[in-house]
Amino acid sequence: MTRPPSRLFPHLCSHLFVLIACLALPALLLLSGLADQPPVQAQEIGPAAGPPASAAATATLDAVSDTYVNEVAPDATAGSLTELYAGRLATGDRRELIRFDLSPIPAGSTIHSATLTLYAVFNMAAASDAPAAANQVYAVRNTASWKEATVSWNTRPATAAAADDTPTKVDPGSAAQYDLAVTGAVRQWITNGATNNGFTLRGDGSSTWPTLMLTYSRESSTAAQRPKLVVSYTPPGVTPTATRTPTPTATRAPTDTPTRTPTSSPLWLSAWMTSSTSSSVSGSKYRRSEVS
Repeated sequence: MTRPPSRLFPHLCSHLFVLIACLALPALLLLSGLADQPPVQAQEIGPAAGPPASAAATATLDAVSDTYVNEVAPDATAGSLTELYAGRLATGDRRELIRFDLSPIPAGSTIHSATLTLYAVFNMAAASDAPAAANQVYAVRNTASWKEATVSWNTRPATAAAADDTPTKVDPGSAAQYDLAVTGAVRQWITNGATNNGFTLRGDGSSTWPTLMLTYSRESSTAAQRPKLVVSYTPPGVTPTATRTPTPTATRAPTDTPTRTPTSSPLWLSAWMTSSTSSSVSGSKYRRSEVS
């Protein structure tokens, strides 16, 4: 027997609703489970580290020429001596000349520091001498060339009008290592392109005696006692860059969220499915009566 369309349509609709509900239920349960998850921890990150700082290079140089000239013996030479004088006696000045080969340092480099190290045999400077600068050693740039074997007081090179660096104070009566700051002078040679004619080491030029210092020369038999120039520099084209350190930041803690207990299905869906099932059962009863 063919069912009337008016009775068949409700029957098909009830089954269709049940099918849709069955397909939708897993998706609804999945969404409900995701909603119960705690929030994701958001971690704030500080600034990224920059490129590493460019470390300055260090050059330790040995003297290539040194001697001293004597006002009392204006024609004498002293290029082969192992000990050299700088300062003043009652009879006049003694001045030490010294030069270093700076070619290992690229021209145009940035000079951070330069130290001339001398090893004194003795120092006769007296604290009572006037003026107070009697215990100071000036390292002045030479502005003309000179030769170790032939230079004398009468042929000594001209010097800059003043020292590029603060003079170094030496302790009276001591035999010790002295470190003279010569950064300004080396900067003139390397960074500014002035001609390297070495230094003249002298006292203040006016103190009464004794203000004399005797130091070992490059001809000393003990290598550790020879004069040295230590230069810290950065080659041209390399910019020192400070390394940025990541900034510590607090991490937000997850917020406590009540966990919902999932049910077999939402109440409205259960009610709807019950209604749909009842309709389906009624339709079945109708069909059985119709068959009978």
